[in-house]
Amino acid sequence: MEPHRDKVKRPSALDQNRIPEPLSKTKPELIEENGPPSAPQSKFWHFLSPLLLAILTTGIFGLTAWYANAAGQFGSAIAVLRILQGLLATLTTVALSNTFEAIQWALISNGSGIGCLKLLAISPVNGVLGTLGLLFDTQPRIVERSWAVLRLTTIVATWLAGILLFIKTSSRTEYYPVYTYEVTAGIGAFNGSYVLSFLDDLQNSQPGYNSTIVPFNLIAMSYNLVGNPMQATIAEPVDDSCGGVTNPCDSYLFTGGISMTTPWAPTDHPSSPLINIYDLPAVQFDFKRDIGNIHVFLDNECGLYGSDGTLVGVRLCISEDTKRAGSYLAGIYVCTNGISNGECLTSTPAPNLTTAFSIFNRKASIVTSRLNYTIVSVLEVGEPNISNSIDLPSYRLAMDWLLDFNASGTPAPSSIAGVFWSAPDQLGSRYWSSELYNVLKSLLVFPIWQFNPNNFGNTQLAAREIISGLPSEFYTTASVVKPYTRIVIDRSMFISFLVLEGAMLLLVWLVPLWLCLSRRRLPRTSSYPLIDFMFKSSVVSGASLDDLSRRMLFASDKETRSVLKDVSISGSRNDY
Repeated sequence: MEPHRDKVKRPSALDQNRIPEPLSKTKPELIEENGPPSAPQSKFWHFLSPLLLAILTTGIFGLTAWYANAAGQFGSAIAVLRILQGLLATLTTVALSNTFEAIQWALISNGSGIGCLKLLAISPVNGVLGTLGLLFDTQPRIVERSWAVLRLTTIVATWLAGILLFIKTSSRTEYYPVYTYEVTAGIGAFNGSYVLSFLDDLQNSQPGYNSTIVPFNLIAMSYNLVGNPMQATIAEPVDDSCGGVTNPCDSYLFTGGISMTTPWAPTDHPSSPLINIYDLPAVQFDFKRDIGNIHVFLDNECGLYGSDGTLVGVRLCISEDTKRAGSYLAGIYVCTNGISNGECLTSTPAPNLTTAFSIFNRKASIVTSRLNYTIVSVLEVGEPNISNSIDLPSYRLAMDWLLDFNASGTPAPSSIAGVFWSAPDQLGSRYWSSELYNVLKSLLVFPIWQFNPNNFGNTQLAAREIISGLPSEFYTTASVVKPYTRIVIDRSMFISFLVLEGAMLLLVWLVPLWLCLSRRRLPRTSSYPLIDFMFKSSVVSGASLDDLSRRMLFASDKETRSVLKDVSISGSRNDY
């Protein structure tokens, strides 16, 4: 006998076609089997959650702003700033979403409910396209469009705040000092009293030597002084009239670099390759090429360098510019046929180079290389002050000592004068004479460089020990430094970031305050806003829900807004 089996009871046709009753019509005892309905949430809990999020977001905002303003080394600073900015953008988005959700439930729970179009403008669940549709449609009222504008503004502001800090961001090299020490450094004004004593010391170093002693290292230095990266850097002209192709100026800031510091630079700290010299005296020269016909040099303003019996001869002239204080006019003229009886024999016009130059005293801070003594950077430069008139007789004496190849016994073709004499064709071309023009500028600078208080034209100066008696401006400090690259945030972008993020945080803070002071009772909400909305709110409409459902089934965006314009949402009674 087969065992008895119960037949499975199939649903009848009537059961299969029955429409389930809405949850709101379900008998209370059936709901109670799954637990009681949600109790109203106290104001404290609705206030606490946004408040904690506001505190956290504000803290990250403060940290981001502080770090952006004091960011350090470029690579790590960019990485940290991106992390902070990303975290801030995320927290701001979440905080604003919670803020608008809190506003939504506060308005739903106010007794009269909230219109569907206003709800769509406020609800963070509604996307950007839906919010834009409310803004440009004619059906929403001004208040509903205003909420849409507020939501879109917060979205755009969050996006902008996330990128503003990185717009116009640049980098800057800064220097970390590892060892600081006292030095004398810089270049000062020409002191004519040094010239004669220096020349006497040179001659006394070789008793009985009949020719003028001109050390080779000084001849070599004078040939290209303006191009020497251990002594000078190119500078912006002080004269505003300089500039452009038609009126060019060449400007050089002479600081002397590390080679003119005492004592010698330390050789320890090998991982720090640079030396920063602070607030040292400097001299700037502004050269303007070609003086034209504004001045004709007199014989007593010029020196002739050559002699009878040699073809090499030049005439160097210098005088004060009577129209401009602290400025000078200079020119070198080639005696193509040499010199005879104290006269320069030359073609007409004589091949020449002329220039006007001005001298300024300044202060500067520089960075130099310990490896090759070159000036790496000029960090700061002070205001220019026109230099006092130089002692032209002593200046010309220094020029005579340097250029008189007969007195020093230098073969004429090997002399500095020979450099100009052998290039008459180059002197006739503005372009190809550029190298010779640099030589002329170097010669004009050399006496001022050599016979300033902080160079060895001052015979009292010591190489390795700081001496007393120098003008106070030469006593300063230097540091062995290590370079690093620092991120620099554009100031206007930083302020814009503060304003945008601050405005959004103000909104985030105002809503918890409003909730705290409000007398509305809000439902207990979960982390699932769609489920909360489904079960903790109800539709208020003149039409039946079935009619609304039928009209909404295939509605477009515009049709949806049209159907919902007279529909409101209120809180579910089970939650109160």
